[in-house]
Amino acid sequence: MTTEFCAEALQEALRRFGAPEISNTDQGIISRQAQNEEAIV
Repeated sequence: MTTEFCAEALQEALRRFGAPEISNTDQGIISRQAQNEEAIV
């Protein structure tokens, strides 16, 4: 997926459904960080 595609999809969703009550912008970061730490150990 390109940045442009993701930005357009976000804008369309906001137009259709409005702003969410909760927005999780760091999805996956904790999982990847944990995987990296496990690989190092």
